[in-house]
Amino acid sequence: MDIRSGRVTPAIDGAASVAHSAVVRGNVTVESGVYIAEGAIVSAFEEESVLLCSGCAIFEGAIITILPVRADGTKNASRLVNVGGIEYPVYVGEGSVIAPGAKLTGPCYIGRGCLVGAGAQVFWAKIGDGVIIEPGAFVMNVELPAGYFVPAGMRLTTKDNIEKLPKVTERYRFRTLVEEMLKDIKRRS
Repeated sequence: MDIRSGRVTPAIDGAASVAHSAVVRGNVTVESGVYIAEGAIVSAFEEESVLLCSGCAIFEGAIITILPVRADGTKNASRLVNVGGIEYPVYVGEGSVIAPGAKLTGPCYIGRGCLVGAGAQVFWAKIGDGVIIEPGAFVMNVELPAGYFVPAGMRLTTKDNIEKLPKVTERYRFRTLVEEMLKDIKRRS
């Protein structure tokens, strides 16, 4: 594992699994049971922490990064998400999966049990619990409520499109994919 930091060293729980070729740098908090695969990059600056909540998984080649949060020492709150009174540039909720090649750029909130599919991009967005963003989708500048999915390749950049999104139902074929991926990680570990 490549841990690069300026004055702040990442805080990685002993029960997390971080691959040797993963890069974790700056003010990053990695909770228990987090899985960070080969070639993944999680990068933050010094002031505010990127938080990877327990049991989430960051797959091969995924990139998590942030915009500068401060200019001349002044915090720009619009580049942070507030979770329980604490501000983060990027927050990945418990049991969420960031698939191979996906990119998160903060400010970004990913709720619990979400899937950001292979090659998908999320920027300046808040994603509710259980949302599935299919491969190749682009999500920017929206707040997406729990229980929806963003179809593969879709560009979701305005709140007007949210009402047209399909909901995750029993018939949706990828509804159990997050659980399956997390089980597979545990089985292989």
